[in-house]
Amino acid sequence: MAVNCMIPTKRKSLLSFARAIPTALGHFWAFPVSSLVTDTLLAATVFLLGSNYWIERTMTMAGLATMVAFIVGGNILALCYSHRAMASRRGVLASATAACLLAIAAYATTRGNLGTEVISRPFFAALAVAFALVQVIRHGGWRRTFPAGRRPTFEPLRWSLLIVALLALHRPLLTAGTIGAGDSYWYRIMAADFVTQFRAGIFPVFTGQSLFAFNGAVSPIRLAPALQHLAGLLDLVTLHSLTINALVNLTLFASYLGGGAGCYLCLRRIGPSSPWFALLLSLLYCGCPGVLALAYTGDLYMSVTTLPFIPLVLYGAWRTLHQGDRTGVLIMVAGAAALWYCHPPIAFWCTLIAAITQLGRLVHEWRRAGLWLDWLIGAATFGVLTLYCFVSVWSLRLPAPTTPRPVLLENLKLAYPAALKPVSDAAVGLGDYQLGLALWAALVAGLLGLFYARPRRPAVTLVLATLAVLAVLLPIPGVYDKFWLTAPQFVSDVTFMWPMQRLYAILAALAAFVSFVALAPFAVRHPRWAAMPFLLLLTGAGWSGLESLKFQRRGLAGTTKPVQARNQMRPQNVILTRYAFNPFKEMPPYFSHGYIDPLVPNRLLDRTSLAEIASNRAALDEGPSLGPVIAEGTVKMNTQPPLAGFTLQPGRRYALRIEFVTPDILAAMTMSGPRLYRLYWLPHSGYNTVTTSPSRAFGTLPEQTKTITLWTDGDVAEAITFQFVPNEKALPDPLPVLARYQIREYEVAKLPVTVQGLTPYRALITTSTPAYLETPRIFTGGYQATVNGAKTSVVKSPDALVMIAVPAGPSTVVLSFPGPWYLRAAFWASFAGWLVILFAGFRRGVPALAEADTGQPGHL
Repeated sequence: MAVNCMIPTKRKSLLSFARAIPTALGHFWAFPVSSLVTDTLLAATVFLLGSNYWIERTMTMAGLATMVAFIVGGNILALCYSHRAMASRRGVLASATAACLLAIAAYATTRGNLGTEVISRPFFAALAVAFALVQVIRHGGWRRTFPAGRRPTFEPLRWSLLIVALLALHRPLLTAGTIGAGDSYWYRIMAADFVTQFRAGIFPVFTGQSLFAFNGAVSPIRLAPALQHLAGLLDLVTLHSLTINALVNLTLFASYLGGGAGCYLCLRRIGPSSPWFALLLSLLYCGCPGVLALAYTGDLYMSVTTLPFIPLVLYGAWRTLHQGDRTGVLIMVAGAAALWYCHPPIAFWCTLIAAITQLGRLVHEWRRAGLWLDWLIGAATFGVLTLYCFVSVWSLRLPAPTTPRPVLLENLKLAYPAALKPVSDAAVGLGDYQLGLALWAALVAGLLGLFYARPRRPAVTLVLATLAVLAVLLPIPGVYDKFWLTAPQFVSDVTFMWPMQRLYAILAALAAFVSFVALAPFAVRHPRWAAMPFLLLLTGAGWSGLESLKFQRRGLAGTTKPVQARNQMRPQNVILTRYAFNPFKEMPPYFSHGYIDPLVPNRLLDRTSLAEIASNRAALDEGPSLGPVIAEGTVKMNTQPPLAGFTLQPGRRYALRIEFVTPDILAAMTMSGPRLYRLYWLPHSGYNTVTTSPSRAFGTLPEQTKTITLWTDGDVAEAITFQFVPNEKALPDPLPVLARYQIREYEVAKLPVTVQGLTPYRALITTSTPAYLETPRIFTGGYQATVNGAKTSVVKSPDALVMIAVPAGPSTVVLSFPGPWYLRAAFWASFAGWLVILFAGFRRGVPALAEADTGQPGHL
């Protein structure tokens, strides 16, 4: 009897031992092997999709295969050391040595330029070293973070799948060119201004001062400064090696990547045993049409930067309802504070949702003293972190725009029923700002599975927040219209005329969270049925990928090639769009929709009468700075001749004066060359604007400027073509002569106001009587000036520009914008607060990540 009992016991022990073998091997080999496969996939995708970004040319398959082969070999060496001996310095040194030996081998064995004509062997060797070392740090960090028995075998694979999917989703951003139209150009101009000032040592940056925003533009640097600061940080990290357009594209992609990574991490903290659910829902969040449309349909770059922080706010709110700890409050308020720097409209709605979620705590915990203390600490933290944001906007005292509510309601009606259908082929309609069929299905599945959600109170709160957002978005009669008509006016003003552009990113994150908090517990409690919701999400992710192709096609169709994009940002081509002037109450008379030379709108005014004594504008028409005529001729309508006998020589500046035979001409005047491009609409290039005094922009009207400055920043001569394109279809025959032109060379040093620099503004002047120097900067409080080294006051000119009193004789004027003392104090107080929050988050981040994983890789 005893023997009979021992036989099954022995068989059972052998069976248990056999089953334990894969688990034991998994702890030793599954993680490194998974990492190796993951790195190969990631490397191939990065080099295939990213080569156009780095070298502005798609890599050949031969070059790609060579790179991947060496990266795989390097990771085999690096992973062996990093997984066996990373805990010691010896392991780190050995891993680094292996990576360097691989780079030497790559340099020695590759021939030519790897089939690209661009990537040289030293550059490829450097890439191999960088990639291998990054993997050493990455995998070694995972090994040290997690104990051997709790190491997530497939976690590197999930992260790489997330990165690869986002690279594929946002292929249009992987270029040094540009995507988008007017708004996109404006954002890039302001990012270029910030980076230029940052490189010049100016920090903090409060207003435009470089040639990209020499008028002193304040929007969006004072209203939504996150994009500019992120671009400046990336410029610092990349050692000033990228162009402005590449920096902005990288900032946008980093925001999308941060959104996916942030959503994944937050969901993993909520349900550690369902990492694959978290991965798929994170991809659905980033692939939501309402999220993709922000960059590819509406050029809403500020809204894109909010994507990493929306999940943080929701996770913080969930944690406060689940655990009721102070950490959740701090996570919630830090995420909300970051949103105010990214985009105030989205920040307003997220902050409102976060505040409403706390009402659930008030009902159950109002007697607990710790609740009120947590809220007090959270409010104080939020106040410190957002202090600069609110002080910055308040100090500008800009007029508040009023959004007409009927227009807002009409736009919501126009978005439906298209918002409940697949994305349109062109991806340009209001209905393309939508949740998407995949997230709708995930949300419905989450609502059906709410019975399984544990804990129940956080899940119900998230559902209520989701229903509230749907109530103000869906055109349900008697619901949405009643809300928008009865809500305070500032709610409509903050949201502006297109609520779908603000709320669908929030709704996408809410749908992902609601689906996860319901489906993840269902999968744990019913593992046999877990495949059903998993396949649902997987199918939805595939559908979202197909839908995203429509946005990709739109993005690629509107992409400007890198060469043309660089030309748009050249000093001789930069255009201060109307957005750089819109926030101000008055429009200066020098404004033009075409190119404005920052040297021209500088003039000297009489101290008593404020009449013009001298100006660079007048000096370029007739003055001692002009040389003899070097070219002249006539131009007819709709012809494109080269300027007769004239080319732009490097290092020289020219004044092109145009006398119009027909003053009331309706046409577009263009000048173009290999590096120069100008466009002016006639008869008035500053059309549809009301200025403080008669317009001095280029045009045919009597008081307008007739002279345009030309130069090239290249090192070779540049031929220029000249053309008038009429906006009338009928043209007389023969074509009449429309204008006569003369070209003279001029010397900047002989102008009445010699501008030597813009960051900060520095000018040399000589006047026979005391005068005022009027600069192109629009007046706001916070400017400081020195004349011959002595501080002097800054006053407002009749044209609402910065004006500085100068004595008779030669003077050196320096104008800067350190900002008011309270603005600087608010900035550094918030800056210190963010440093504390980031340091505390970094210290708790890695241990918290280790605690979040259960070591059960088989769970969905």
